Amino acid sequence: NFNAASGRIEAAFDASVSPTVPDREGVSAAGNLAVTARAGSFTLERAVVRSQHSELSATGPITRSGSAALDVSFRSDDMSEVWRAVEAFGVITDEVKEQYEIGLSGTGEFKGRFEGTVSDPKLNGHLKLESIQLHNEQAGAFEGNISYSPTLITIDNGSLVREDDTRADFTINAPLKAENSVSVKATVQGFDISTIIRAIEPKMSDF
Repeated sequence: NFNAASGRIEAAFDASVSPTVPDREGVSAAGNLAVTARAGSFTLERAVVRSQHSELSATGPITRSGSAALDVSFRSDDMSEVWRAVEAFGVITDEVKEQYEIGLSGTGEFKGRFEGTVSDPKLNGHLKLESIQLHNEQAGAFEGNISYSPTLITIDNGSLVREDDTRADFTINAPLKAENSVSVKATVQGFDISTIIRAIEPKMSDF
């Protein structure tokens, strides 16, 4: 009886993320987890996945319906590796790739919380990225508090800082299912504000 399951499981595993597009490099990883079950509900005591350059960990409860409330921590010393994994999973559609032309490199880290299910996720936390490229141009180093759901992305206390110390501090509210409804508030110091606008809404290329 699954709903009455109780006990504890520890396991180690190896994994490989293979690209869906030919001639692109995959990502190999290994990890371990510890899960306790009580009356059909589960507690993820520890889940850690490590690749050559990155580590992801999560802890928290998971209900029998698949809903979770997990504390999540991530760090990487090569975000290009992470981007390859994202592309390999097919998370980013070809249309989005063509519109946004995003690239990541350098270090990155995230600490936050995942709530909901895989089909209806909510993610909140603090994100730092050493280097973002947008539309084949260097955008800068990013830091901010992000919130994601299937219908909305928000960024609070966001900043983009370039090597010449020009910067933009901003807040973004971007509904994902409504066109031309992005809201941006920014304070800039020698920074082209159109870079931020085009990052969220590429169709506004003449902004």
